[in-house]
Amino acid sequence: MRAATYNGRRDIRVEQVPDPKIESGDDVIVRITTSGICASEVALYYQQGVEFVHLGTVLGHEYVGVVEEVGRDVRRIRKGDRVLGSPFPGCGVCPECRDKIPSRCRANGRAALGATLSGSHAEAMRVPHADQTLERVPPDLSDDQVICVGDQFSATLYHASLAGDVAGKPVAVLGLGLLGLVGVLALRTLGADPVIAVDLIPERLARAEEMGAAVIDARLERVGRRMRELTGGRGVLFCLDTSGDEEALSLGIGGIRPGGTLVLAGTYVEDRIPIPTTAYWKNLRVFPGTAQTREWNRVALHWISTGRIDLAPFVTDTLSLDDAPGGFLRLDRSPLFGFTEDYNPVAESCLKVVLKP
Repeated sequence: MRAATYNGRRDIRVEQVPDPKIESGDDVIVRITTSGICASEVALYYQQGVEFVHLGTVLGHEYVGVVEEVGRDVRRIRKGDRVLGSPFPGCGVCPECRDKIPSRCRANGRAALGATLSGSHAEAMRVPHADQTLERVPPDLSDDQVICVGDQFSATLYHASLAGDVAGKPVAVLGLGLLGLVGVLALRTLGADPVIAVDLIPERLARAEEMGAAVIDARLERVGRRMRELTGGRGVLFCLDTSGDEEALSLGIGGIRPGGTLVLAGTYVEDRIPIPTTAYWKNLRVFPGTAQTREWNRVALHWISTGRIDLAPFVTDTLSLDDAPGGFLRLDRSPLFGFTEDYNPVAESCLKVVLKP
């Protein structure tokens, strides 16, 4: 079958690779209909976080497809089901999975699709622990409506849950790439008020403003001070940092009230998260990490089915699988990663690139 493979820095190739096969009784084979390129893969594209990704690995962990083959121990998922799922195929029974952290599953060796396991930028993909990993997609929803569910939106719902009930409470989002914008949407849907959105790219600030956010242009305003002004001087109760940028994080912390919650969801360029000492003196509750699980996927699919949210507009580019290298080029020099060489301004308006086999 055809698949997009990782072959080093800025080297994505579409090659012939072996078809996936059932390897365990709880596996299924999914015929991919849509696969999304994630910002974390753009970091990998620049050889960041590659210690667990081998040359030749099939990339991709955002997917929608149809189940083509089912292992003998699979009970909930059936052949012919249209599905999406988590990037992390957890077993569902180990302590970490029971704590809703499938990315640290003991049974599968902390496996991740598109990294330690072959991923979804392909014609087909093997999904381990299918009953715990996959969720059926309602037939009336398009691939574009749900492609952001299994990763970005489910992660955002988890992040928002760390602050408890945010209805009527002031919150902020740092960085308005795809994860930040779906964060704005989720927090608005949960009733947070105001939702303050911070970035330095006019197109993305305009998108957030259209969604009802109060926006701060980091090029023109002092971020922390403006966040406090918009919240009666106290600062926000909850801040979602998707920027992956040390300076943005430092500025944003200035606008969080003492005792507030900071969630670190961005992909940082260095293999560390630089948290200023201000967070200590403010007694902030700091949560790095993510948790894409079936529970959050079900919530997201319900919201879409009932018309509460629409994720389809976030899909800005649709390409064939054969043009996967071009898809990565469209995200090349994403401002998220702070690169300056060969800067590609197209990345400023490009949010979700999807590939069609």
